[in-house]
Amino acid sequence: MKKFYAILLLSIIFSCKEKFNPNEFRGTWIPLDNKGAYANLPSITFQNDSLYLHDIYTYNSFASYKIRSKSIEFFVKNDTLKYDFNFSRKDSILKINDNDYMFMEGYHDGIEIVNYDLINLRINQPISPDSLSNYQSAFHIFRDKKGILKLKLNDKTTSDFNLLPSFAFQKHRQVKNIVIYIGENITLREIVKCYFLLYQVNINQVFLLTDFDIKNNTYYGFLDNFEFWQNQINELSTEKIEPIITIIENQKKKYLKKYSIQIILVNQFDEKSNILLDTIDKTGNYLIKINSEMSLEKYILLKEKIFMIENKEGIKIRTEFINL
Repeated sequence: MKKFYAILLLSIIFSCKEKFNPNEFRGTWIPLDNKGAYANLPSITFQNDSLYLHDIYTYNSFASYKIRSKSIEFFVKNDTLKYDFNFSRKDSILKINDNDYMFMEGYHDGIEIVNYDLINLRINQPISPDSLSNYQSAFHIFRDKKGILKLKLNDKTTSDFNLLPSFAFQKHRQVKNIVIYIGENITLREIVKCYFLLYQVNINQVFLLTDFDIKNNTYYGFLDNFEFWQNQINELSTEKIEPIITIIENQKKKYLKKYSIQIILVNQFDEKSNILLDTIDKTGNYLIKINSEMSLEKYILLKEKIFMIENKEGIKIRTEFINL
């Protein structure tokens, strides 16, 4: 009988050692692939009865959770995600489904975790985190809980949009392709404000990230490009800036005259403007004036239509934002 109780006691002690208590760990759990390298999955930070999932560009998804004997459940917005779960105290390794997570002490500890919801637009096909990682950098535009417009530049949160140009030259190199994470209730006008500042440091293409599917670890968004006339830069800049492009293509009056431009005004991308765009053919030169007051969703649909026409007809269509 004594032998039985000894075995039972050892079993209880061993079970206690293997039980995962997230409050014992101040830091973040980093995903690993089968070779022990970083896996392109969100890392996890536990905070009391909640957790945060951090992606490669520091977008944070919030969830509550419940750990059972061999599973863990994430209660995210409008969904419950259930995974197999195991903890090895000896190696400080969490296993969630087939993925190992290594503990990194102090990582994210003491740093304010900025949490907001994306704009939730799923217009195009999803892309993988591996595809997203091909971009050099990313920043976030969102509204905080008080409704104040904010930017998140790496770990810095600010309302100063004038920091964007210097952000594009971080680590003494210019970023050529960039991702913008877009929070809910962000307007096209606010995106255009970012475009204008990025254009002044020769960035004219971005990936607008509009949603993240936690369950499938995929993203939704739209690869956009944009242009501004030199006179717009002169009028809207808060400081004197040398012309970025001195050739005729950025001088509006000369450009319109040289190419005999046909102008199409799009205030809202509706059936009428869609039919009008269908009249474009490769024999003409076109300027499409885009009202910056239209919804972001309509804007993306409009630009997709323009790109489709350019590819089909083999022509370059100039676009212009109005009502800046």
